[in-house]
Amino acid sequence: MNITGILVILGCGVLGYWLVAVLLPLLSRTDAEKPDTAGAASGGPEAGHGPAEWRISTPRWYEVLGVAENSPVEDIVAAYRRKIGEYHPDKVAQMGSDIRALAEQRSREINAAYEQAMRPRGRA
Repeated sequence: MNITGILVILGCGVLGYWLVAVLLPLLSRTDAEKPDTAGAASGGPEAGHGPAEWRISTPRWYEVLGVAENSPVEDIVAAYRRKIGEYHPDKVAQMGSDIRALAEQRSREINAAYEQAMRPRGRA
């Protein structure tokens, strides 16, 4: 192998590393890090509907709970209990810290979705 081949391999490695370093953070951004373009019209905290963690812009509350948007209260409560049971601290206590952190985050999302679902129905 001559010097040209070595330089080509080295150049491709540097270019590949740079592409991964630049593109990976852009592709792995979570919804919470993305700018909220809906603003106060979405019922967020700017509209006076509670703390920022209550707002779920994407996915919507009914997607988080796995029900239809116009579901009756009984279906919403049943879906909430089923979903929150999956991420209960007792069920993930023996698992790794990463899984416990994920379960805690997911529990917060489920609780926020439930709060959003029940707010217009008069129960919270």
